[in-house]
Amino acid sequence: MKNYGKLIVPLIGAWFLFASLGSANNLFRNASDLFGVAIALAAVIPLVIFAVCFASSASFREYLLSLNPASITLFQTLRLLGFTFLVSEARGILPAFFACLPDSATC
Repeated sequence: MKNYGKLIVPLIGAWFLFASLGSANNLFRNASDLFGVAIALAAVIPLVIFAVCFASSASFREYLLSLNPASITLFQTLRLLGFTFLVSEARGILPAFFACLPDSATC
């Protein structure tokens, strides 16, 4: 089961790097005041990959079920909060400042 920990950490790091670079290169810019396809894909693709891995691998499922549920819930809550900020910015409810990375030059 420890092999999944060694796999998950680089995957999360790669996804964070992709999201950071995409933000820095204006990949997620909402020029048309519509909910962007890039933002939707950035939110949905990790969930689809997770669902496929969870459904297809018994050992992956066993590993995830052995983790602390409070930590998993906190991680998903923060993910949902970030997605809510992005949707709120796209709809003009929140200023873009709330949806940007702290070091992003685009805000």
